[in-house]
Amino acid sequence: MVIAITGVLAGLAVSIAQPLITYVGATSQADLSDEADTVLQRIEDDLRLSLQSTVKVISASELDLTLVSGTELVSFSYDATAGTLMRCSSFTACVLLADNVQQNLFDVQLVSQAQGVSSNAQAPALVSIQLALSRMGESISLMRQFCIKCNLN
Repeated sequence: MVIAITGVLAGLAVSIAQPLITYVGATSQADLSDEADTVLQRIEDDLRLSLQSTVKVISASELDLTLVSGTELVSFSYDATAGTLMRCSSFTACVLLADNVQQNLFDVQLVSQAQGVSSNAQAPALVSIQLALSRMGESISLMRQFCIKCNLN
């Protein structure tokens, strides 16, 4: 009788364990994806408020910009040693946007006049951001491109 009960309990444990492991993995991946998306959304919001001529890539891991008010200076910097992505502002202290960052690359390119930009407008810029996060064996890599001051009409 004890062997039968033990066998039934072992069977239940095996049948419950795999779906539970799958659920925890899917939840972890979704949380990581949400965190990466939130970080990129925060950077995109600041880029949309920035003065186009002030968006500068200091290095592949550092992006500087000035917001439209013209007084707030914002810097995004990635520390490869610590694996952190920070947002620093001239008005507020530095804020940790993400930790466990495997890679972060910034790139800014001027968009040519041939892409529908009026000649009297400031030259628009295409900003590319690649972000790779990792936590507890799960990893995700996202890339976004933002066009600042593009006239797409």
